[in-house]
Amino acid sequence: MEPSILLLLALLVGFLLLLVRGHPKSRGNFPKGPRPLPKMGN
Repeated sequence: MEPSILLLLALLVGFLLLLVRGHPKSRGNFPKGPRPLPKMGN
């Protein structure tokens, strides 16, 4: 394989790992936010 293809694959895999691993942990540390505004009408 060409080096450019290997680099692209490595960046893609690294980005996917960051999305999968980093998302739940960063979300759990914050307190609850403000309640959403009530919707008008039915």
